[in-house]
Amino acid sequence: MSARLPLLVVLNGLALAVACASTPTPKPTAVVVDDAAADEDVNSARLCRIIADVDDAATRAGLGALRQRFDAAPATDRHAVFGAALALSKLEDRFRAFHEDGAAHPDSPVGALGECLVYADWKLRNESQQACNRARNLLGEHIAPVDVAQVKLLARTGDPAGAVAAADLALQKAPGCEALHLARAFAVASLGDVEASKAAWGAASEKVAGCFVCSLERAKLLESTEGRAAAAGEYERALKLAPDHADTLRRFAASVAGVDDVRALSAYSAAVDAGAKDFATLTAASRLAGRLALTPEQVDKALSFARRAVDAGKTDPDARRLVVQLAMKKGDHAAAETAARALLDLVPDDVVGHIALARAAMETGRLEQAVVHYDLAQAELSAGRTAGLDEGTVSAVRAERQGLLAQLMVDEATPPSGSADSVVKVTQRGLQKLWKERVKQNVSGGTLTVVVETDASGAVVEVLVKEGEVKDAALRAATVAWLRRANIKGGARRYTLDLSLL
Repeated sequence: MSARLPLLVVLNGLALAVACASTPTPKPTAVVVDDAAADEDVNSARLCRIIADVDDAATRAGLGALRQRFDAAPATDRHAVFGAALALSKLEDRFRAFHEDGAAHPDSPVGALGECLVYADWKLRNESQQACNRARNLLGEHIAPVDVAQVKLLARTGDPAGAVAAADLALQKAPGCEALHLARAFAVASLGDVEASKAAWGAASEKVAGCFVCSLERAKLLESTEGRAAAAGEYERALKLAPDHADTLRRFAASVAGVDDVRALSAYSAAVDAGAKDFATLTAASRLAGRLALTPEQVDKALSFARRAVDAGKTDPDARRLVVQLAMKKGDHAAAETAARALLDLVPDDVVGHIALARAAMETGRLEQAVVHYDLAQAELSAGRTAGLDEGTVSAVRAERQGLLAQLMVDEATPPSGSADSVVKVTQRGLQKLWKERVKQNVSGGTLTVVVETDASGAVVEVLVKEGEVKDAALRAATVAWLRRANIKGGARRYTLDLSLL
């Protein structure tokens, strides 16, 4: 009779599948069985090691690579058959493989033990007990692998204290069973006692050679209790065992950032290469790369991280702001302007966006726009909304703005105020000094029509030069600058003002 997957397993198809992502490995080599176990179907100690290897590989996303090792072994190697089935990423596939093996080899414990473990993962007490009893009978005295399943079942069904007690009892009989030590550490961790968890993972790491999950979980506990820097060494140990594990690379990078930024950036880059696509990692990588960048190529690398972060968090302004800042650092005003407009669509008052637009406008001689965006940036800076800009950048922006106002001969100390007519007269007087200088350069005068909007207090909030004979960029920008500082009595209104420079 051909083996079939039981209906019960189909009904429990919602069981959580262990994630699997293969990491680069050398050419698969067969798992070698000890000579002492060569005449046995399977050896309990070897099964313990295989279960521990699979549990550890699942944490490091290395099930695929481990399965390749087992598949490379001879078909007669029953340990490898057990390992290959247990290393399948989906529990349904694991069960099917063990069920079929049990039907084909009824006198072997491989199928029964495998079903026992899968049922424990599925939290099915009755089915687990039946399969585990069969495995006990077939294993004889050495039942430590079955005890592993029982510990896991207790932990998964809400009795972690019972799981720890069961593990301790089983370890008295089989102190060398790696899988028991690992299952105990998982159970202790689920109890929530941080210090006990640290000790459990430390003890497991001493018993389970090359235990990646032991170092990773211990590092996380150190980070949560003593800070990131305290966990750096443990994260580094974990990376020696799984150098391409993206989350550990990210955590290690964060733990050494500010202490060894070069190593931190290298780790962030490796995390991204290993598949980290989350917003936080990409943003942190971009920010650090931008801070360390000394060449255009290095800025480009930081920009690449930032743009990928924008894709990961389209509604978050932080990555867009980084793109703007990095484009400015590179001196690419066109790219900075494009990115700034996208940023301001999200955050209309963002200071970095206005700085970028002001600088891009200055670069291309659009002085009216430069006046507006430097004024808007100054308003944000005066309100303390600096978006994390350092003091040097803030001082530079203020100096640039003052330099533009000086170039346009605008005196902020004497802003126009009063009636609309009075404001026009004061503005024209203020423009006279600049007008005299521009005439020396054969600049033509004439009239200008300007639309001005005020708020309830009479403060000008919008200035738009509509038309007129004056085409000189400096004179038009100076007109905008003077009127943006004006206050027109009469409350919130819209005015059309005519100015004349003859």
